[in-house]
Amino acid sequence: MQEQEKNAGFDFDRDVIGEDLVVSGVVYNSTEWVADAEDGVRRRTETVDEPETLGEYEQRLAGDFRQRAEDIGTDFAKAAANLSTGPTLSDLLSRYEHLLSEADDAGFDRDRIRELVDTAFQARQ
Repeated sequence: MQEQEKNAGFDFDRDVIGEDLVVSGVVYNSTEWVADAEDGVRRRTETVDEPETLGEYEQRLAGDFRQRAEDIGTDFAKAAANLSTGPTLSDLLSRYEHLLSEADDAGFDRDRIRELVDTAFQARQ
């Protein structure tokens, strides 16, 4: 009988916190938050950063080089079309040389980068 009376009374942990998360003295709604080993809690909608595999890294890096080469080719075409409003040639040449240098450092084929720039340039002419 005393057990039923005790359960019938107010219990902060049971009645307020319930199934919610408590981290460092702060209560988080468990429908919006989940436990996270690194930060304590994170929103359920946030993604957890997974380490990249070497293949994923190489694909992302190749995509980045390809996009930057195409951007440079497009900007060369803009500069050729209208030198007064397009990017400056010295800026473009600097970006181009920097991209080729980074491609060399990463082991990418310089000729492939040049082809991408040329293709993008020709497509915009």
